[in-house]
Amino acid sequence: FVLDGLADGWPDGVRAEISGDRVPELTALMESLPVERRERLLTLANRWGRRDLFAGALKSTADALAARLADAKAPAEDRVAAARSLIRLDDTEETLGRVLAPAAPPAPPALVLGLIEAAVESRCPAAGAAFLSRWEQFTPAAKGRALAALLRQPAWTASLLEALEKQTLPKSELGAAQWQLLKVHPDAA
Repeated sequence: FVLDGLADGWPDGVRAEISGDRVPELTALMESLPVERRERLLTLANRWGRRDLFAGALKSTADALAARLADAKAPAEDRVAAARSLIRLDDTEETLGRVLAPAAPPAPPALVLGLIEAAVESRCPAAGAAFLSRWEQFTPAAKGRALAALLRQPAWTASLLEALEKQTLPKSELGAAQWQLLKVHPDAA
């Protein structure tokens, strides 16, 4: 789909110049897209530095995606896709909370791991704290995936180290491999 290529490939910091007569065309395009595709156009507008183009569609799309994510009767793949779209659309601590909230038993393991994978796509510095705040509800497999994520981003690793230091996360939760990764971490203190 053309929107995927544009949204993923638009260079950072390059603002799109859109003439006033093109705005109604873009609005009509937005209205013609199904909810699951609107996120891509909203992401592109954000990369253009033009969130103002679709201010009304942003909230309604985010709400529709959040409803799909929360729908316990929806297939896990659909819920994970909605979570990924939400992260791309509004990468905030609040969104991470929404994405990780259903990632607990009795949710199916595929859903839990898929939601963690969706959250890993975040660039939000608060993601580390979001993973750790839900630590007790994670299964052992989910904890392993969350630990791998926490070691990927410096801000997330800092959250992990803080939790270990404050003993809000027991040191026993980390295996030998994770301790070794912390020892050789590029931001080791």
